[in-house]
Amino acid sequence: FENSFKKNREQLFAVCREVIHEAEIKAGAETKEMIINVSGSALRGAANIFHFSREKPDEKIDLLELKNIIQKAQWKIFDKIRKNLSEEIGLAETEVKLISGVLLEARVDGCKVVNPIGFCGKDLSFSIFNTYCLLDYWAGLRHLAKALNRKILMVASGLQALAQWLNYKDCVLIDFGGRATDVALIRSGILEGVKSMNIGGQSFTKRLMTDLGLAAAEAEEMKIKYSQGEVSSQAKRKITEFFRKDLRIWLKGLEVALSEFSAERPLPGLLVLGGGGSLLPGVKRNLEAVSWPGLPLSQPFKVVRLKNDDMIEALIDSGLNLKNKKSVCQAILDRAIHLIQV
Repeated sequence: FENSFKKNREQLFAVCREVIHEAEIKAGAETKEMIINVSGSALRGAANIFHFSREKPDEKIDLLELKNIIQKAQWKIFDKIRKNLSEEIGLAETEVKLISGVLLEARVDGCKVVNPIGFCGKDLSFSIFNTYCLLDYWAGLRHLAKALNRKILMVASGLQALAQWLNYKDCVLIDFGGRATDVALIRSGILEGVKSMNIGGQSFTKRLMTDLGLAAAEAEEMKIKYSQGEVSSQAKRKITEFFRKDLRIWLKGLEVALSEFSAERPLPGLLVLGGGGSLLPGVKRNLEAVSWPGLPLSQPFKVVRLKNDDMIEALIDSGLNLKNKKSVCQAILDRAIHLIQV
């Protein structure tokens, strides 16, 4: 999106309008709202736990106290997020835009609760997942929405949507996309963090352009046919050899991304693999075959590949959940985020 928007935004707008029009004809309905799925390289995500020690643990938690604590938690978490991102990329903290937040879990003295109101206790903790991006990128999304005459219902990370939609409670999610590969760690059903590496399916397309002297469209078409098993055995062997080095680089980048997650506990033994790049022959086999000496593993990885429509279904499910009645804690968090965004 970043490069397309800067280089040829009118063409991008035209393509989006055409796709939306075709979808509305197929559905037999029109809408003025849209959900935008953004890759992890542009839309960041982080889960943080906030602990609050109550001065009067014997008194029941009421609505006013809960509001004050959640608002304080969100402000402190966002301050930490923009400070970390500012140090990472060298921009001012004011350049970070908070998009949304999801309250993943609330606990009173270590016990998980849906609504803390009415409970007594000393320690109140919240696990909150925030999504955020740079202001320039957010401005681009708003420009896109204006050009399409649509209201942004939600800007979502596909990995975050998948984490909430899938039944896997402990796994590593990998979205092997075109420009980048996004990696997410899920423990006990909670999305703990997202990493992104700048290598995706387009790297393999460029390999065919370089080694075979093909135009971009021809190389992409050949890569797709190769992934679908529609090339001769001789061509398959040749392309496999071309891709061998790029696949090793991708695996090494994945190992680095995984190593950046907390090493306090072993990584889950399940890799859930999605994205167009995951269809390349050898990806699943190599993920299961690599020994991963630098990672804290309790057992070899088992790899499960997502279906093509899983990401779309997860995003639809996230959009539908916006219409559902929110919990008291989530409603308070949404209000706190709105105050930060103003």
